[in-house]
Amino acid sequence: MSVSKPFVPGCSTSFQKFLLGTWQVHRSLQYRTGGYTGQFTGHARVKQVDSGAPPGTLLYREEGQFISCDGSKRMSTHREYAFCCGTWPVTVRFVERPDPLELGSHFVTLGCPADGAECSFVHQCAPDVYSGAWRFVSEDAFTWSWHIKGPSK
Repeated sequence: MSVSKPFVPGCSTSFQKFLLGTWQVHRSLQYRTGGYTGQFTGHARVKQVDSGAPPGTLLYREEGQFISCDGSKRMSTHREYAFCCGTWPVTVRFVERPDPLELGSHFVTLGCPADGAECSFVHQCAPDVYSGAWRFVSEDAFTWSWHIKGPSK
């Protein structure tokens, strides 16, 4: 039996190098309230922010198409986050405005342990709670998942 060790960047500089570039994005969405389900497919571009943000900040912009499982709804969507990789652990913040960059509030902190490839997190957005994980799958793949509980979701 062969067991491979997962890829783990382990510090802010290697996390930053790992994340830079263009990624394919595939997401399944299931809203328990109302039973609404669908798929998002698109891409994310991650680039270095040269000014107006702390050193080591990356802008993550994801865009693509959401299609409901029954095909009745289609829409173009996007989201943006700032990955602040200047310190360890890496913090992820919301983006209020991308150009010039205006950082919003803190979303989650990602500090993966040296012996594993998964970072778990919790984000309080009263009255809702986001909990999830970031997992390094390989040198060119990751998963980022979260579950939201609360009356607003």
